[in-house]
Amino acid sequence: MQHKNYKATLYPDFKLTTENCDVEPIHRPIAIQGHGYLLAFDQNTPDYLLAMSENVPGLLDMTADALWQTPVKNWTSDVIINVYDEMAHHDSWDSIDPIPIEIKGKYFNLIRHIHDGYRFLEIEPKVNNEASELSTFRAIRMVTEPFNKINDLDKLYNQFASLYKKVSGYDRVMVYQFDNDHHGHVVGEARESHLESFLGLHYPATDIPKMARDLFLLNKSRIIHDVHLENNWLRFNPGIQGAVPHLDLTYSQTRATSPIHIEYLKNMGVMASLTLAIIVESELWGLIACHNYRPHFISYEMRKTGELIANAFSQRIVEITRKEYQKKAKYYFDLKVDILKKITLAADVGVQLVDKKPDLTEIGGADGCAVITSNAGMYSFGTAPGKTALIRIKEWLFKEGLKDVFFTNHLIKDLPSDISIPQEIGGMMSVCVSTWEDTFLMWFRKSQKETSHWGGDPSKPYEVDFQANGELRLSPRKSFEKWKVQVDTKSKQWDKINIDIARQLMEGLLKKEVERQVEKAKIIKNDYEQLTYVASHDLQEPLRTVTNYLDLLSETLENDQNEALKHYLLRVNLAARRMKKLIKDMLDYSRLGNNREIEWVPVNEVLGEIMEDLDLLVRETRTTIDIKDLPDIKGDRTEVKQLFQNLISNAIKYRREEALPLIRISAKHAGNHWIYSVEDNGIGMEEAHFDRVFLLFQRLHGKDEYDGTGIGLAHCRKIIDHLDGKIWITSKVGTGSTFLFSLHELIVKTNDKQT
Repeated sequence: MQHKNYKATLYPDFKLTTENCDVEPIHRPIAIQGHGYLLAFDQNTPDYLLAMSENVPGLLDMTADALWQTPVKNWTSDVIINVYDEMAHHDSWDSIDPIPIEIKGKYFNLIRHIHDGYRFLEIEPKVNNEASELSTFRAIRMVTEPFNKINDLDKLYNQFASLYKKVSGYDRVMVYQFDNDHHGHVVGEARESHLESFLGLHYPATDIPKMARDLFLLNKSRIIHDVHLENNWLRFNPGIQGAVPHLDLTYSQTRATSPIHIEYLKNMGVMASLTLAIIVESELWGLIACHNYRPHFISYEMRKTGELIANAFSQRIVEITRKEYQKKAKYYFDLKVDILKKITLAADVGVQLVDKKPDLTEIGGADGCAVITSNAGMYSFGTAPGKTALIRIKEWLFKEGLKDVFFTNHLIKDLPSDISIPQEIGGMMSVCVSTWEDTFLMWFRKSQKETSHWGGDPSKPYEVDFQANGELRLSPRKSFEKWKVQVDTKSKQWDKINIDIARQLMEGLLKKEVERQVEKAKIIKNDYEQLTYVASHDLQEPLRTVTNYLDLLSETLENDQNEALKHYLLRVNLAARRMKKLIKDMLDYSRLGNNREIEWVPVNEVLGEIMEDLDLLVRETRTTIDIKDLPDIKGDRTEVKQLFQNLISNAIKYRREEALPLIRISAKHAGNHWIYSVEDNGIGMEEAHFDRVFLLFQRLHGKDEYDGTGIGLAHCRKIIDHLDGKIWITSKVGTGSTFLFSLHELIVKTNDKQT
């Protein structure tokens, strides 16, 4: 039996309102269109029917109870059983539907799919008309061969519509393109001569809401045979426990249509439709919308042929668009190169742009441009807002995080209301070109008067009234009279080439800024190392003189009875020697990295040498050192030796009095890196000092507790930096510390192979 009020029950758990009509669950109605039949099976209980359309019992001359209670193989034909068995596993069947079947002397097409854990069998009547009898090969050739010779998009749209109208037999075929706001625009049309033209008309995004657009990316064709045909409602097997209240019919050919869309078509006078998706670069570019003013049905084969034709059409759009893009790309690329050549590494990018004032208008395809910085001022050319507005726009871009390419053709609408710009400015494109996010390039386009014609009032896509029971009733608009809208605050849209070149210019300028910062860092580093070297080297001579005189003075006072004087002299001597050690360490640090000889360093052999050098210290402190077999390192042998010697010496120095020192040295492979570790059971340290210990002259203890200059671990970090590695520490006070460093596997070699 038919539901009396199908509009209210097509989605039983969804109540339509003016706020949620864009998420109407059109993929899961509990009905199919009147011309079809549907059988559904749960993959987990495949022997019994889960759901069927209410007209199936009549088709098979069986009662619903018999169909629910009887195993499927006992009541269906051998052809359908074979088809059904092939669907036992999702990937076990690979045939081209439809499959012709005969039931009670009538011919049908069987269409199947698997989705969401269910098997679906759909049955459509086999029709004989000119469109359905046309072969796939002939239909594709009739449409695609002529448009492959067309190189103009407007001509292509209209020619395609004319060709596909001949193939499909519909009264009207339209090429319908979505804009950035998902409004539709009829860019191509072919129609019967007595019909009014829709070419050039715009339609609001609400006519094809997001849910419908998303479905077209999955199920690329959609037919409505007759808008006046009653739906066939789904029934669910009462004998299956936990049966779902509805099914996801995303991929169904016969899925019932939203009552709002059915009413929309009726209001237009349309009785049948076919819609094909135009997908360009994985995005829904638009639709091929076919209308008929009397019932019209084309077969599943021809619908799938239409999808192939739509794919070829999409590809041709891409080819023509790409060819037009490439024509412009060379010109804009040369402009970009010229601008980047003017920017050197001598000063901040923003400073140079403001100083040299290059006219960036042309590269942006704009009517004006501006450069705004935080510390070097600003400038503008051509059509642009005033200084105050530019500063406010920059602050707004920064606050909103719009650092990549931002573009709009309706700036006054997108800007906060408290930023005032001249009405003549319609569009803006901007990029941030500073690593500190304080320099923006902006391009501006003049607003232009734009008159667009809409198929009805775009501000009133729905009509709202109330039913007798007081419930809200939402209906599509009834009037499709041409509605003229004039806008004079918009600019023309920014082309893809403008956006791409703006991004390339941004990336080029950011690269220049990064290179400048790197070069600046190198200069600072070299200056620092040179200063360290000169200072250390020049200090040695006066210090040597001081220590010599101190030695002479010590000899002179050797027999002197003034113990206080001797004590002072001893303290001065110790301070001078510490200073000598500090200068030596500073010299070693400044020389680190000079004259490096890169080779495969046998780490185990180097550790053997270190053990010999530290033999006396190891025996005096009764230290145990456990060394695992370590992979070799590609680097400078002296540096690698100094790295391990500093870490081992450090572990011995900061030992605990109550425990014999134990040091473990090992390495492990982790991902695409090797991690070396030097672990001790010493005094440890607090987490707050983990980063600090690798800085120059940083000591956590007084010189009276532990000797040293605070340079040893800074040496280690610098050596690891030379190897493009990372060094860090884990530690716990009173337990010990583990120093770890990681190196990429490309510079580490195990005993049997280079990793």
